Amino acid sequence: MSAEGKGREVLEVEVERMPLVGEDSHEGDSESTPLDTARRVHRALGPVLAGILVDVLDAATMTPPVGLVLGLTVGYYLARQLGLVGSGAQRLALVIGVYCAVPGTLALPLGTLVGAFVRVRQVLSAAVNSSGPG
Repeated sequence: MSAEGKGREVLEVEVERMPLVGEDSHEGDSESTPLDTARRVHRALGPVLAGILVDVLDAATMTPPVGLVLGLTVGYYLARQLGLVGSGAQRLALVIGVYCAVPGTLALPLGTLVGAFVRVRQVLSAAVNSSGPG
């Protein structure tokens, strides 16, 4: 053995895959269950699908009173599904109810656009929070 090799230690290293941004630590495992897959799909598409539902409801309701009542009902349900509680859920329901009641909103799919914006904001927020300081 040469003089350089004396006194050196051999380090053993284990490599572990780090989860991606917004991914749970067990999601990369090969033993992913259908429930895990459903949760990932819901997290990824939930806000966008909610927006699409609001736009379809807006197109289906041609009279303001019907739009208001259905919009309030569906809006509150969607707010609860997206995790809002109390006054936050009520405010979202009111906004959706008014959106479905106001004539002329059919041309612009605001529900879908807002849903997509919410999802992008969630992803960016998760990226910022996971990168940490420095």
